[in-house]
Amino acid sequence: MNWVGGDKIAIVQVHSPVGINRRSSFDLTHKLAKDFDDVIHWARDTETFQSILGSFIRLDLESVGPPDLSESWEPAITFFAANPK
Repeated sequence: MNWVGGDKIAIVQVHSPVGINRRSSFDLTHKLAKDFDDVIHWARDTETFQSILGSFIRLDLESVGPPDLSESWEPAITFFAANPK
C-alpha cells in the first residue's frame, strides 16, 4: 500500500494471464480509476504476473518513487476476487 498511496485503494486478484481475448490490466485499471485512487493487481501465479508486467511495460510509463505519506495515513482498501470467466 505504501508504494501507491491514495485514500481509496483497490486490490484486484487476476485469475489468468492478460492479453488474451482482449483482456487488459490497463483497461481494468482505467475502469476502476473512476472509484479508486490507486489499483494494485494481485497475480494468481508467475505467468499471470508476467503478463500484467508486460501489458504495462508496453505502455512505456514514467517510473516514480513511492509517495510521501503521513503517519496517520489509513486508506480504505477494497479487495476484488479473481473472476475465472
